Amino acid sequence: MRLTNTKTTQGDWARTRGLGAARGLSLVLTVLAVSTAQFAVSVVEAANIQGPKRTALEKLQAGDAVRNRFMLRSDRFEVAPTVGFTLNDAFRRNVLLGVDFDYNWSDSWAVGAALQYGVGLDSALKERLEAERPDRVRQGGFAELKLAAAVEVTYTPIFGKLAFLGRKVFDYDTHLILGAGLASVSGNPEVEELSPMLVGGVGVRFFMNRSSAILLQFKDQLFSYALNAVDGGSSSGDGAKSGAASEWRNTLSVTIGYSFFFPTQPKVSN
Repeated sequence: MRLTNTKTTQGDWARTRGLGAARGLSLVLTVLAVSTAQFAVSVVEAANIQGPKRTALEKLQAGDAVRNRFMLRSDRFEVAPTVGFTLNDAFRRNVLLGVDFDYNWSDSWAVGAALQYGVGLDSALKERLEAERPDRVRQGGFAELKLAAAVEVTYTPIFGKLAFLGRKVFDYDTHLILGAGLASVSGNPEVEELSPMLVGGVGVRFFMNRSSAILLQFKDQLFSYALNAVDGGSSSGDGAKSGAASEWRNTLSVTIGYSFFFPTQPKVSN
């Protein structure tokens, strides 16, 4: 009788141990499943927050163009050394060395002054005339723009951001120019003249950072001057001069410069 009870007790103990092992294994599997699910959720949330790496163009398209915008012109002084050349001269081309000073009282409006000094170079037509008629060219004279000074008002109606090669984003603007001043023409006593001048033009800035920009401008300067004065070759030998009379002419020019803004840190819009 005792032997039977002993066998029964040993069987109960084995069944109890097996149930305990099964429960332990089930608990371990449950913990692993829950941990795996939590890890997967965290990965998905991180992916939703950070997202894939975007190009500059995608960042530009997703960005807000108005909120917290840097006001790159408002209440800032601008100084820009420039170099350029005239486009439509008949006899003497002009390389233009200059500097622009502007005060931007708002992000759209500015007032300032532009100074330009001209260095004359012979055009192809002038070189041909010297080859064919050297004496007459030597005794005559050809006009060239020596100095131009103007007060200008600038209006900036267009500005925004531009993605370059899908990698770097630049701020840019397009502006209109209107002004008035004086132009000095030299080259020969017969053509030297100081004339009132009207100025109109258009320009573009490409901001390299928040305090400087590449400046491109196309201008039309309207002032009065004579193109040339040459020896009339009269039979009396009096050396009388004859040439084009002074009249209002358009002088077209292209300049490139680099603008520096002060203060160096712009305001930020609300």
